[in-house]
Amino acid sequence: MDLRLKNIAKNLVDYSLQLKTGQTVVLRVRGDDQFELGREVAEYCKLKGINVISEFLTSEEYKKYWKGITQEKLDEIIQREIGWYQTADATCTIREVSKAVLNSEETKASNTHFNIISRNYKMKKRFVLTCVPNKNNTELYETYLKSCSIDYNKLSLAMNNLFELLVKSKNVRIIAPNTNLEFSIDGMTAVKCIGERNVPDGEIYTAPVKDSVNGYITYNVPSMENGVIHENIYLEFKDGKIVNARSNHTKELNEVLDTDEGARFIGEFSFGVNPLILNPCNNILYDEKISGSIHFTPGNAYERCDNGNRSAIHWDLIQIQRKEYGGGEIWIDDVLIRKDGLFVPENLQALNPENLISTISQ
Repeated sequence: MDLRLKNIAKNLVDYSLQLKTGQTVVLRVRGDDQFELGREVAEYCKLKGINVISEFLTSEEYKKYWKGITQEKLDEIIQREIGWYQTADATCTIREVSKAVLNSEETKASNTHFNIISRNYKMKKRFVLTCVPNKNNTELYETYLKSCSIDYNKLSLAMNNLFELLVKSKNVRIIAPNTNLEFSIDGMTAVKCIGERNVPDGEIYTAPVKDSVNGYITYNVPSMENGVIHENIYLEFKDGKIVNARSNHTKELNEVLDTDEGARFIGEFSFGVNPLILNPCNNILYDEKISGSIHFTPGNAYERCDNGNRSAIHWDLIQIQRKEYGGGEIWIDDVLIRKDGLFVPENLQALNPENLISTISQ
């Protein structure tokens, strides 16, 4: 047993969820190698006198969970889980890095489940999601253990100046290969992501004023949606709306963006700053935290930073701006804030990798 898993379990319960004796947590575990951390969380909860409602599903069991789903079965699942979440104080979800591939009917059922359970119940209380790599992916597994063990309180302090800048600023411009984008963040707040809902973590986000986005952006990180891996996604905006979209799977891309009216507007703009996560692994939870990256997200806005956009979609599409990925610039109110993945103003340089690693290491 790697002692770091025990520490991660403890941090999930004590720091992320802030659970106390006598409270109840829904513990959902999906995968195979992921059971080890799930058992550590359950055992630590038991030691603290925390009640656990648990569901452990192997990878094969999870595939069967949605296979041939009927409306009757979906209703049964939803009603059972409503009972869980009405009782629970928090939710801990542990799953694989690889996203399950569902067909169109299964995806529709999964989205219905998310819109009812997650938005109305799970996300109304404390929750945390962590994706544990399989152990045969040695490099990514080690990255997971290291990036989950950082001092998130110190990361929060390092983010303060960028947080204050985003809250008081008005206009953003993004320049990168095949990217020239402008939008307003005037009146929007910002949110520091510091291990309270996602682990590993390390981003700070705001949202554009819904109808203010103009220009175009090309994402250089592949992203899977509905079982399709999209590469070099290009989006063009006019008055906030995506009016042109293409990728190596343009038809499927536009099908996602036509899910509802809000899917063609942006719900989030974020800086990825985790210095221990450097390269994509086709898992959004990791990729959106990549040091020197941004994500610019079609779909639903979060309530904590709400521009009013509503959608069943929230698709974090990522552009890495470090030199080896083609570079890029972020300008805020006509001041160069970040160039080629590194923050330029002196009061933001604490977020640059060489400075941040020494600060947040425990």
